Amino acid sequence: MKAINVYFRILLSLIISINLITFISFPRKAMAIDSVSLKNISKLENKIAKNYSSKFCNAIGIGISKDGAMKLSINENLDPKFNSSLWLELAFSGKENLKKINKEDLAEKISENVIRDCGAAIGLSGQNGEVKFKEYFVSIRDILENSKNSNN
Repeated sequence: MKAINVYFRILLSLIISINLITFISFPRKAMAIDSVSLKNISKLENKIAKNYSSKFCNAIGIGISKDGAMKLSINENLDPKFNSSLWLELAFSGKENLKKINKEDLAEKISENVIRDCGAAIGLSGQNGEVKFKEYFVSIRDILENSKNSNN
């Protein structure tokens, strides 16, 4: 019985030591990418895509040209602090989660939303319309982002 107690204490000490070494050696951020954070990133992408598409479609609805509506929606979304649906996220995680967003996935979601919500107003529909709009969106976004970066 005494031998079992000794082995149990050694085993318990070993488990505690391994856990301490693991948590000290591997920071929590390195283990933080899990399904919950991926879900959060997807929610953020959806919020941002909705904001882009609503600004674009509203601008089209009031008679602004396609180019003007695109530039307006992109410029108003270049700085996340101007997107009220992101304020809570910015307060909790800063821009960390925003940096994890894949630009191609975001462009895809924006294109889907725009074609669904106001594609007919700009003469685009279906998957072909989404592809054309995405190409157009990415080209204008890249021009505006590069111009913003060169001014800073």
